Amino acid sequence: MLTHGNGMRCAWVLAAVAALALAGAGEAAAQGRFGFFGGLNFANMGGDMDDVGDELAADLEAELGGDWTAEKGSKTGLGVGAYYFVPRSSTLGFQIEAQYIRRGVKFDIASGGNEAEVSLKLDYFEIPLLLRLSPGAESDARLVFLLGPVIGFKAGADMEVEADGESMSADLGDEFKSMTFGAIGGVGLTVATGENSAFLLQARYYLGLSNALDDDEFSSKSGDFGFFAGLEFGLGD
Repeated sequence: MLTHGNGMRCAWVLAAVAALALAGAGEAAAQGRFGFFGGLNFANMGGDMDDVGDELAADLEAELGGDWTAEKGSKTGLGVGAYYFVPRSSTLGFQIEAQYIRRGVKFDIASGGNEAEVSLKLDYFEIPLLLRLSPGAESDARLVFLLGPVIGFKAGADMEVEADGESMSADLGDEFKSMTFGAIGGVGLTVATGENSAFLLQARYYLGLSNALDDDEFSSKSGDFGFFAGLEFGLGD
């Protein structure tokens, strides 16, 4: 389990990586590029999250009777962000991002003809520090590969229950850790739209590396697929 001290050390390491990415960039930094993006995140959580669903079903059995089962599935949310890209060569550079994204999971809980959907909605402000590779010769359309660590800060955690056309929600802020760590791997395409601008499409996978639950019994980490589109602009001459 990550302690507060370990979390602060990881935060300092990420800050140091960002500083090294920018330090000594010289002419390359002057040709940096700024971009923003938005899209859909298909969130899911592994580990002991199936057991959490079973506990929810057991609570309903104790409260209402019957034989309740829970099936875990992905939860669709939005993600938006901005980044600054520092090229170190024509094919390689560092990309520092800030993004706001919804992660989480949902459970379809049923017993006979009775059904309910329970959604865990986890909102994070995250700072990805990514290595960006664009292989091949420079052209109007280029493949882009991304890989690097992510530090996340919890912005909100809620549980929403929907059944029979009715819904209710509850705050779960105390059930989830305030800081998480993960990694992003992605592939995308940039297409020039002008002399100093480009349109981008990306598919990303986020892998949680720390337990998102603030719990001694259960452990769960996110595993999400995201699809994003955005624009990129050159800052140099």
